Amino acid sequence: PKYMFGLRRYCKALSCHGVPCTFFSLDEAHNPQDVNLVLYFHGGAYCIGNAEMYLPQFYKLCLEMRKHRPDVPFGILSVEYSLAPEYKFPVALNQALEVYKWALFHCSRSIVLAGDSAGGGLSVAVLLRAQEESLRSADGLILISPWVDPSGESLPSAHLESTKYADFLRKQELAEMSRSYVYGSRGREEEGEKKNCEQTKGPETYEGEVGENKYSRSDDHQNSSSSTTSSNGINSSSSSSSSRFSVSHPLVSVMRANTQQLSRLPKTLVFSGGREILSPQIKMFVKRWWQYHY
Repeated sequence: PKYMFGLRRYCKALSCHGVPCTFFSLDEAHNPQDVNLVLYFHGGAYCIGNAEMYLPQFYKLCLEMRKHRPDVPFGILSVEYSLAPEYKFPVALNQALEVYKWALFHCSRSIVLAGDSAGGGLSVAVLLRAQEESLRSADGLILISPWVDPSGESLPSAHLESTKYADFLRKQELAEMSRSYVYGSRGREEEGEKKNCEQTKGPETYEGEVGENKYSRSDDHQNSSSSTTSSNGINSSSSSSSSRFSVSHPLVSVMRANTQQLSRLPKTLVFSGGREILSPQIKMFVKRWWQYHY
């Protein structure tokens, strides 16, 4: 749209540890190093979208900040992470983590992670990975209709029926995009690969029923992870082994993260529509977060 061109005057293209990003601030003299920073991950089911898709919303948010807190320098760093199916898990997560590391090193003020839909799930996954690498946690977390369970196991049939005229998303579409994210281009064609991956007992396997919020992690799997691989079984420098992951992996379906990890998340603000398709899993995630914080 034409109005987007006017907003680009407030944008700066940056490369943060090799990952392209867009920095948005109403003060053109500002840099990410000088402001209270919102690190934003856009939505799009890991398959569509870009770092500039929410420039009008960024503009309104910056106006509100200037109106209510004119003394506080503020900016938004939106991340252009690679999309599925061309780039499968954990490429986007590794890129997002690199940008977070860049922000920790360069920014002297507060850092808040934020994201919508898949970007919300990615924000949580970044902080879970940050815990594993003993990095400082963010000062806050903002989740807008976050996609916290791409496995789809927390979508009851009754809710799907009640939201089919209120939400344009459908369970089949979400399942297709989640497979594309984890398995790449083959996710849409080879259902057998998904079954094989889910039958493989690896460090991503969690036991328990989603509806009852019961999760137990195998200590044997944790102890057997190598020094070059995180406790969740992800090599931070390569995605060559990502085909062995499933959509139930706790860094894909972050609602499945273990108790200790969830308890160490920062203060979190969550937005959700009452009749959106993701509402049950969002409520379940908030319930688990609340349980471990209060």
